[in-house]
Amino acid sequence: MVGHALVVGFTGPPGAGKSRLRHEFLRRVEKRSEPSTLLLGRGDVMSAGAPYGILRSAIHKLCGITGSEPLELQRERLRVRVAQNLAFEVAEQMVPFLGELCSIPFPDSTRLRAARQDPRIMSDQVTRAFQDFLRCECEQRPVLLVLEDLHWGDPLTVKLIDLTLRELAELPFMVLALARPEVDELFPRLWADRSRLDIRLAGLSKKVAERLVQQALDNKVTPQEMAHIVAQAGGNALYLEELIRAFTE
Repeated sequence: MVGHALVVGFTGPPGAGKSRLRHEFLRRVEKRSEPSTLLLGRGDVMSAGAPYGILRSAIHKLCGITGSEPLELQRERLRVRVAQNLAFEVAEQMVPFLGELCSIPFPDSTRLRAARQDPRIMSDQVTRAFQDFLRCECEQRPVLLVLEDLHWGDPLTVKLIDLTLRELAELPFMVLALARPEVDELFPRLWADRSRLDIRLAGLSKKVAERLVQQALDNKVTPQEMAHIVAQAGGNALYLEELIRAFTE
């Protein structure tokens, strides 16, 4: 993992191989001797644009929350996970505002009541809580935040990640964002002022597709069958994989 905050973005059309890249990258991260903290969030077409939706899913997963548990159990799991690297008193002040981000409401306190009456105060408190939580995590081990299907994300998540990348610029914090090309229209200049590496995924060339078919089918395919499979896939990695599977079956 890097020693400073960094964004790596993979963009490509459906079936270009974004999910496979994410899978292979995480598999390699897991094999590293250096432990790291993983937050894995996924955008959802049914909740696209919902405030903090994709980030909420990442924190829920980290805390072992499915969303079907009783509210008190959700609160306790969030509280326990946050308190792993924090003093109890600090965690107790931070957790209610992370709860707002995660749609896990906590009972009113003086600070929480004041924030709920002013959206600007609430936004500031949520931002501070999230950044303080990540800072403590980064001081223990590198943190990797994966945002899959960011094109179904939301402006509040994008803004919060931008502020956090700035705030934690000197800490081992990496964001891996995977999205379709329309993400650039939905979120113009996405994290453009941060340390960012963009990788655009194009379709597979005919030569590469043929090599993959040969390897997958152990060369047990005729030239005519090869040409048919490659033509049907049209350079789409997902389609090619499915066609190879269908041919095998």
